[in-house]
Amino acid sequence: MFYPGNNGVMILNYLGKNMVSFKWWKSKDQNSNPHDVTYSIYYSLENNIDTVEDARENGILLYEGMNFHKYTITDLEEDTDYYINIVAEDDDGNEIVYNTMAVQTLERGD
Repeated sequence: MFYPGNNGVMILNYLGKNMVSFKWWKSKDQNSNPHDVTYSIYYSLENNIDTVEDARENGILLYEGMNFHKYTITDLEEDTDYYINIVAEDDDGNEIVYNTMAVQTLERGD
């Protein structure tokens, strides 16, 4: 069985006017090496990326790669709601999605 680390919960590291930094625990699978998992980071302005299919269809792909567990999104609009999610795929093609993280960037002066 393939499942996200920390039950799919991402942790917010930093939130600013135009950036957000977060981390997650790597996905696990009894058959795959954790270093062989590909992570795809998506964001949306709507809460519509909570499944693998929805993330791929509705989300904006920011980055895709292996063997990393933290990311910073820059060039965001201030005082704006963003929804962030991660799709993980193991080397057997199994895919899972993390829990969507909702953030609101800070206003100027915060």
